[in-house]
Amino acid sequence: MNKKHRQVWGIICLIFCLISLSSLVFSAGKKLIVVADKAQIYLEPDQKSRVIATLNRGDILTLSSNRKFRRIFNYVYFTSQNTGCTKSGYVLESLVDKLFNVTKVITIEGNATQNTKVIRSKVYLEDTPWGMSSDHLKRVEGQPAHQGESQGYKIMGYQKEILERDCLIGYYFSNDKLKGAKFSFLEQHTNKNQNIADFKRIKDLLIQKYGRPIEDKISWEDVTHKENISEWGNAIGMGHLKYISKWSRRGTEVLLHLFGIEDEISLEVTYKPTS
Repeated sequence: MNKKHRQVWGIICLIFCLISLSSLVFSAGKKLIVVADKAQIYLEPDQKSRVIATLNRGDILTLSSNRKFRRIFNYVYFTSQNTGCTKSGYVLESLVDKLFNVTKVITIEGNATQNTKVIRSKVYLEDTPWGMSSDHLKRVEGQPAHQGESQGYKIMGYQKEILERDCLIGYYFSNDKLKGAKFSFLEQHTNKNQNIADFKRIKDLLIQKYGRPIEDKISWEDVTHKENISEWGNAIGMGHLKYISKWSRRGTEVLLHLFGIEDEISLEVTYKPTS
């Protein structure tokens, strides 16, 4: 093989490696949802391996690698509800599904575009009819992407895209009456300061709808990075810093919350009746 051919072959190999690497990078970090009643997380990709956790239907996992282990296992990580710590392990692929295989796109302004189904849910809920039944919600929103139960509540979940970010919207029912709703923005930014920009963007939308918040604060648990604004995103991930804004209007409390646990950042908007 002459020098020219070696150079060409080297370029081809480099392109192949880059394509493989990009596939791994862009697939890792994607969210999975447990679709079975129970899903065991194994220490190794082997059903005889030690079980480190058992998750329930509707629990969320993060895909760590595009690679399939022994062809049937996904390598994932998740936050333990018991300890708040991040754990990683292997789950059978058949017990989980990609959270955003099918996504309904919605616009904040509510203006329909071609091939876009605009539905009632937005980054805010208009005059929320607390007490509506689950059947009523289905008539308004359509069939949920998944359903489950947690702490005595029946939860109906919808998968949306809001502000170009994947969002899971959960409606909480007790005795078949709507008692609350939560918008959870799921994607993690490489530059964690971008989460602060997202918080401010959603806050501006809520101010347009509800006016100035009755509570608006930045809370520091650890002030190590307080004087270095470029590190505030990392401070949020470590649980050192959180943002909270709250509104109260027409019998509804609205809470916008940006916080972090074990380097995983959460951005949520929750709704609940004031009485």
